[in-house]
Amino acid sequence: IGGGSAGLTAAKFAANTLKKKTLLVENQLLGGDCTWTGCVPSKSLLASAKAAQLVRKLAIDSSSSSSSSSSVNWKEIQQRYKAIQQEIYDKDDSPQALAKKQ
Repeated sequence: IGGGSAGLTAAKFAANTLKKKTLLVENQLLGGDCTWTGCVPSKSLLASAKAAQLVRKLAIDSSSSSSSSSSVNWKEIQQRYKAIQQEIYDKDDSPQALAKKQ
């Protein structure tokens, strides 16, 4: 079974519910595209973009000027989504986390 989110779910179900042995094969880190390149980073970036938009809107609404001088710190945004990825990996996808759940 591949080590993406679906494969991890299937392996956990087979091992815990059906009491079957499973073998995960993954070329990269466990968690797959969703954790590392798809769902998690994109949803984190969208949340950051919505927050930045809200801050700009509030700044514009509270001043008579139609422009805002707020800026986005790209390094902090990257650090945030990388921290979220690592937390998911550590709690759910890492070999250590998988061993604890059996």
